[in-house]
Amino acid sequence: MNLMLSRRHRYDINPSKSSCIRVNPKSPNPCPDFILEGSRIPLDTSTTHLGVYRNTKCKVNTKDKIELGRRTAYSLMGTGFNGKNGLKQYVKARLWSTFVVPRMLYALDVLPYSQADLKPLEAFQLKTLKQVQHLADRTSNVAALALLGILPIRAQLHKHTLNMYYSIIQTPGTVGYKVAERQLAMKLPTDHSFFSSIRRLLHTYNLPTAYQLLESPPSKEMWKAKLNSAVDRHTVATWQEDIQEKPSLRYINTDALSVGKTHNMYTYVRPNRIDILRAETKAKLLTGTYPVHPTS
Repeated sequence: MNLMLSRRHRYDINPSKSSCIRVNPKSPNPCPDFILEGSRIPLDTSTTHLGVYRNTKCKVNTKDKIELGRRTAYSLMGTGFNGKNGLKQYVKARLWSTFVVPRMLYALDVLPYSQADLKPLEAFQLKTLKQVQHLADRTSNVAALALLGILPIRAQLHKHTLNMYYSIIQTPGTVGYKVAERQLAMKLPTDHSFFSSIRRLLHTYNLPTAYQLLESPPSKEMWKAKLNSAVDRHTVATWQEDIQEKPSLRYINTDALSVGKTHNMYTYVRPNRIDILRAETKAKLLTGTYPVHPTS
């Protein structure tokens, strides 16, 4: 199949650089040989295809994802990574959202991941965002995200997953479109499948149902605007609810929170050490982590 596809699109597949893996093998019996242009394709336990690491269990390698995100952040921010030197917080927030997160989450929407796989990625993002703002580890997680206007890892993945479903329903007549029709008809919303999770995500963000999108998909621009607005609105509402429940965050104005926009104290910071340190002090006061000693 791959050979026919490569000939149709006029590109070559090198048999010596190709390999195959058995995903979730049900029996120890050896699989039949795969022949490509007269050469036998070796059977491996892991391989990399289009930059995506795959193994026999089809699990997400979160350790490599975190290491990739860390290297990307170090290379972009340099001395400003620790919060006291170099870049101001607004620039670091944009670098993180634009370059680090897309590389770290690349291809996770096509791999089956569990909640346990997301926890290390979420912990890494929260630790890094506190570090670039020079906030203490005990700082509330919602404050680290809300002050920089950065979406949680789960919300980012939800966007990628829903965009993938939109790309499937945009191509009627293809195998993916037919699979979507069948799975939506056969699977329940509570089942453990990709299209069942699509139903749950659309319901969570108050978007049209999977059937409605399948029958009349919106334009690309309209879908992108609707999806971003729904996810951002849901995230901000969650931030506001969490902040109101924490007395230490009572000084944060929840009405001014927005995804993709930093807090006002970061927006007008000039790129010099004094202004950056002043903004960090304000952030500690807002998050209730600034040490205040009473005078006698």
